Amino acid sequence: DEQISSIISQAISEMSEKQVFSEDILSAMFSQVIFRIMRNFHSKKPQQKKHNLSADTLCFQIMHYIDTHIYSIENLNVLSEKFSYNYSYLSDVFKKTTGNTIGNYYQSRRLDASRLLIREQKFKINQIAERLGYSSLYAFSNAFKKRYGISPKNIRKL
Repeated sequence: DEQISSIISQAISEMSEKQVFSEDILSAMFSQVIFRIMRNFHSKKPQQKKHNLSADTLCFQIMHYIDTHIYSIENLNVLSEKFSYNYSYLSDVFKKTTGNTIGNYYQSRRLDASRLLIREQKFKINQIAERLGYSSLYAFSNAFKKRYGISPKNIRKL
């Protein structure tokens, strides 16, 4: 697969440069390679209906979707359309399988992404809050401080 080849080339390049967040980037790249291999393998098998997915597989797909669309998800109802299940069902399966809610997982991933963006110092705090879909800078700052025990403004100073 041409895409897998390209990702592996990028990963090799990233490994030789060893910059800030290289480990995170490499982890994301290798996850993408695994997903592409799984997609290619899946497309070679007879197609299964989406409704035959196991709970683990469905949750894994939900997490992957959130991880790869963290900057474009406007609300979690898009998951219903994406996976052809109503949100209540998805929420139930996710909670029973992972012990966590979809909302908490999404919130956690947004805060992880915000921390990386803050440390890169390419964007202002309010731009990061907007980019990650927070309703206000205040809501973002509160969530960030609750998770990390420090305000987004002060983490830049570390």
